[in-house]
Amino acid sequence: MSEATGAGFDNERVMAEIRDEVARRRAAGDFPPSLERELDLAFDRYVPAGSVSSDFTEAVKAADRAAYINVAVPTESEKPGVGEVKRVLRKAMAWYLNYLAQQTTAFATASVRAMRSLGERLEMVEEQLAELAPARDDAADRPAVAPDLGRWVGLCTERLPSRGRVLHAECGSGALLRSLVDAGVDAYGVEPRGPLVDAAAAGGLEAWPDDPVEHLSAVAEGYLAGLVLSGCVDRLALPRQRRLIELAAAKLAPGAPLILIATHPAAWATAVPPLEVDLAPGRPLHPTTWAHLLGASRFTDVAVEDGGDTSALTARRSG
Repeated sequence: MSEATGAGFDNERVMAEIRDEVARRRAAGDFPPSLERELDLAFDRYVPAGSVSSDFTEAVKAADRAAYINVAVPTESEKPGVGEVKRVLRKAMAWYLNYLAQQTTAFATASVRAMRSLGERLEMVEEQLAELAPARDDAADRPAVAPDLGRWVGLCTERLPSRGRVLHAECGSGALLRSLVDAGVDAYGVEPRGPLVDAAAAGGLEAWPDDPVEHLSAVAEGYLAGLVLSGCVDRLALPRQRRLIELAAAKLAPGAPLILIATHPAAWATAVPPLEVDLAPGRPLHPTTWAHLLGASRFTDVAVEDGGDTSALTARRSG
């Protein structure tokens, strides 16, 4: 047994104590959820897992340094007569080794040159692809203004089950989430905007600072007993909107309800803050389009309820 082990050091115990302390201080309000999210994002930004570009450049430099082969082998020796033998051998074999070294060095140099050229072209392609990449859904680009979902409280509390976990993504400052919890629903929420999720957590709700699509990707299949989607459904780019519905179908248990609250495209410019409208990666879909996507993704009993600027689509995950 090592000295550290003998002294009673237990890595798992220490980590458990750290988690308990974080949970205690989070419950006390010392660690707002948004602060933890900001720290995670800062860590990812400034301490990347590995810089591919930097590693490639250093690898090319190392290969360039190793391309030259020196045939002038050392001949010094502490043993009497050995040094002289080495010098004779080096002189006798110089013509042969020089011939091989010249060819090998030429090949290595040409390979390094080709590799450097390939790296430069790859860097140009990556820059062009970055310009063509779809816009990111950045929470920092949106004002911390929670949408008013009060019209749909009754529908949500009526359709969502009292048993099993229910997710609201995005939950804003937790107004709808509070109504669900008060109605006996085991609900929690995710919200990427720090001030809003902090407000929800300060109110005693289980709310986490996370991107809805990323959070759903991490949820176990068939885990959710119910799901409410709002906010993100309006501004995501079309591929991400499709992905969101696919994830909803995968993460909901068979027969579990889905409620999708979507803004009407005609009301988008007036019902949503201008900053969010202008910088959104995508635009809202019509209710008939959402109904089509739901029907094509293992959802049944799809129905649409019009609420003026917004509509609520209800559906069930097929068995």
